[in-house]
Amino acid sequence: MSGNNKDKDLLIFLENKSPRLLYTVNFIFRYVLGMNFNLVSDKEVFISSQRLKLNYSNHDFGDEILSICPERILFENHISDKLIKSSIRDGLPYLEFVGGQSDFDPLAGIFFLISRYEEYLPFSPDDHGRFKASSSILSKNNLLEFPIVDAWIDWFRNKLKFFHPNIPIQEPNYHFIPSYDIDHARAYSWKGWKRASGALAKDVVRFNFPSIKERVSVWSGKMKDPFDIFEDWDGLHRKHGLSPIYFWLLGDYGFYDKNPSYKHPKFRSLIKNISNQYNIGIHPSYGSYLDQKKTAVEIQRLENISEKKIEKNRFHFLRLSIPESYRILIEAGIKEDHSMAYPDAIGFRAGTAQPFYWYDLEKEEVTTLRIHPFQIMDVTLKNYMGLSPEKGLQRSLSIIENIKKYGGNFVSLWHNNSYHGKEWDKWGEVYTQIISNAKV
Repeated sequence: MSGNNKDKDLLIFLENKSPRLLYTVNFIFRYVLGMNFNLVSDKEVFISSQRLKLNYSNHDFGDEILSICPERILFENHISDKLIKSSIRDGLPYLEFVGGQSDFDPLAGIFFLISRYEEYLPFSPDDHGRFKASSSILSKNNLLEFPIVDAWIDWFRNKLKFFHPNIPIQEPNYHFIPSYDIDHARAYSWKGWKRASGALAKDVVRFNFPSIKERVSVWSGKMKDPFDIFEDWDGLHRKHGLSPIYFWLLGDYGFYDKNPSYKHPKFRSLIKNISNQYNIGIHPSYGSYLDQKKTAVEIQRLENISEKKIEKNRFHFLRLSIPESYRILIEAGIKEDHSMAYPDAIGFRAGTAQPFYWYDLEKEEVTTLRIHPFQIMDVTLKNYMGLSPEKGLQRSLSIIENIKKYGGNFVSLWHNNSYHGKEWDKWGEVYTQIISNAKV
C-alpha cells in the first residue's frame, strides 16, 4: 500500500509475510495510526532508504532503526495453546509469550487479543455457553480494564515520531457512542391479553400488591409505563449532541425473549420512529443462537418495520460463539457486530476500544465483518459485579479516561428497564453522569 508521497510511507522490513502479520500491521498502522506503509525483504533496499523504518526481523540494523524481534504466532497457520504472562516494558504492561523466540513483540500480543485467539481454545463456558471474563488472559493478569492494545499502538506512535518527528501520524481520536438493547420495550403494555392476564395472575398468587397496583394504573392510563423512558433518552442525546444506536429484540416469545410481539402496531411504530432519528441494529434473540434461519428471519422483521437495510448487530445476552456466530452474521449480510464485551465484567475484551475487522483464525483470512467493542453495561456493573452506584460510576469514569488518553470509542450499553424498581435507585443518575463525562 503506497501513497502519492512515498517518502512519508513507513517502510517495514521482514523476512517472511503471512496473513496474520498483514492483518496486524494493517490494523495498527493503516487503520489506527493512519499511515501508509510498504513491506520489503531486501536488506539493501531497506538500508539505503531514507524513509521512516521498522525492522520486524532478527536482523540487526543498529540503534537508529526501531527493531522488534518477531514471535512465531504471526507466522503460524494453526491454533495451539500459548503460555503467556504479563510483563512490564517501557512502563506499560505487556503480554510475553513464554518459551517463544522473542522477549518483546507487541505485534504478536496485539494479534493474540484482537483475533480472540484464546476463544478458539477449549474453555469452560458459563450457563449460557459464553466465554467468561475470568477465563481471559487479561482478567487473569488484572488488565481487563486497561486498553493494552491501544496503549501499545500509542507506544508505536511515540517511537515513530521520535525517529521521524515530521512523519504524519494520526493522534489519539476519541468518540462516545451510547447504545441501548431493547429487550423489554414495555413492562405492562403491548403484551397481549394472554400474557398480561398470566402476569397479573402471578402477581396475585405472590401477593405482589405494588406490582398489581402499578400494572392496573398503566392499563387504565393513569400512569406511564415504567419502561417507557425513550423521550428522556432523546432529551439527553439532543442536549449533548449524541448519536446513539438502538438494538431491537424481535425474536419469538421465549423464557429469555420477552419483548412485545413484532406484530404489535405500537411497538412497530416505536421502532419506526426511532429508526427515523438514530442508528438501529438487530438484537438476535436467545432462541436464535447459532441458528442461521432464525437470525435471518429476525433481521428481515426489523428491515420490514424500519424500511432500512440492517447491517448492525448485538447478540442478546451477549451470547457469542466464535467463529460460528460471526460466520452466521456474515452470511446474513451484517457488516458490524457490537457484542465485543463480557456480560460479567467491564473493560476491554479484545484489549482495545478501536473497531477492527474480524480475522477468522480457522480459515486464516480477514473478513468483511467489523467488530465494535463496548466497555460498560448497566447489568454488568450492578448485577454481575455487584457494585454500588458510586463504585460503578468510579470504575466507568476510569475506563473513559483511559480511552480519551489512548484513543478509541467509548461505548456504553444501557437498558430501558434499568430505571425501574428500588434496586435500580440512583443508577439513572449514574448513567446521566457517565454521559456528562463521556461527551467530547
